[in-house]
Amino acid sequence: GDEISLTEGITEYTITVKREGPDSISYELTQSYKFTVSYEPDLALKSIELSSAGHDEWTHTILVQDGQPLMFTVPYDSAIIAASPNNDTEVNLAANMTAGEGVLSSVGANTWALKYTGDNGQSIHSTARIISSKNVGIKLYTKTYILNIEKTVDPDYPTSYWATQTGTGNGLSIVKEDGTYYEVHTFISSGTLSFPTDDTATTEYLKTAKFDYLIVAGGGGAGGDDGSFQSDFPGGGGAGGLLYKTGQTLTLTAGSVSVMVGAGGAGGQLYKQGENGKNSGIGTTIEVTGGGGGGGGGGTHDAMTGKNGGSGGGGGAGKSGNGYYGPGGTGKNGANDIKGHNGGAGASATWNDGGGSGGGAEGPGVVGNGNGVVVAGGAPWNAANAGASWISTVTQKNEFSRGGNGGGNNGPGNLGDRAGKNYGDGGLAGNNTNQYGGAGHSGIVVIRFPAKSNPPVSDGE
Repeated sequence: GDEISLTEGITEYTITVKREGPDSISYELTQSYKFTVSYEPDLALKSIELSSAGHDEWTHTILVQDGQPLMFTVPYDSAIIAASPNNDTEVNLAANMTAGEGVLSSVGANTWALKYTGDNGQSIHSTARIISSKNVGIKLYTKTYILNIEKTVDPDYPTSYWATQTGTGNGLSIVKEDGTYYEVHTFISSGTLSFPTDDTATTEYLKTAKFDYLIVAGGGGAGGDDGSFQSDFPGGGGAGGLLYKTGQTLTLTAGSVSVMVGAGGAGGQLYKQGENGKNSGIGTTIEVTGGGGGGGGGGTHDAMTGKNGGSGGGGGAGKSGNGYYGPGGTGKNGANDIKGHNGGAGASATWNDGGGSGGGAEGPGVVGNGNGVVVAGGAPWNAANAGASWISTVTQKNEFSRGGNGGGNNGPGNLGDRAGKNYGDGGLAGNNTNQYGGAGHSGIVVIRFPAKSNPPVSDGE
């Protein structure tokens, strides 16, 4: 009835069986047994995704220009990816990744780009060698796969563009949707989108051009706490207001329009309120309000009040058991089609309070938990749910403008864990021993419009 623990390898055991026979005669049998135990984890490549194609076969046709990112998801402890060129292709496709299961790497962490020479329509092949590995106990298992990547230059891929842009970190992407190529300009800092006014084709294009855009303002900072062990909890930062529109016209001045991207608000110190996020907008007529700062944990009633904003900041709570708590700030949901909700109020109970969470683009903040437990921030806006997956393609983000969590005993301890994670997110409130609230995340502006068609191929005449 005893269990025998078998480990990988060959183990020899001696097993003795005793039995009492008739007339109290004992029988004993001793036998040696060898157990061979082998373990081979499933190292089949579970997922591989090219951000430009989205296939999961081994061979891909990537209808994009140079420099488009390739994104791989390798569900193992680590992976080594290396590519070798053939013909005249110059390939830079190499990365060493080490992380937990579900390793995700994309442009930004490791730049993977295929460079090629040749005429339009020429297919260039390169081979990526993927070595996946997994630790099982003290043994490391590895398996090698070959991924053939085929790059084809699409004759319809735009070779010139309608607009240029300025601003640090801003960039142009080309996205294909339902057979149409779009020119997409992403702004993570303020800048300018400019169209040439001396070009007849551009002037004619702008007469009927329609624009889709996402504008996200900076998230508000969470409130601060007095840093004591009393149950005083600050409120989470409100999310930056969000505006998503399709089929719009833009007012251009001398062929240009300014783009404003708001910074996230700083977190409060001690029991002070967090700062509001800054506004984002396009031109002089389209502006979205930054998120409201969260209320402080402790201090005066005014200091515990969540600030108004695109989404309102959560209210703080303090002075345990005395009924001191702040209301949540007001959001602007529905005003000029802006998405943003109210923040949740703080809560006060006998020797246990709770900070309210900041409002989000798609839902209000939550009233603080009187038992000192963190409450989740208001729901974010989801690009895929809104039918705007093209935004996820160029930003590598799918959710925007989530409200910051309200403070509680199990709130994040490290300051770095309290910052908003995605564009427009409100800052997270900490626990009652943290003096600083989390900072709100900066906003973003993404603008797209149909791309310029390539000129017809000349017949040489």
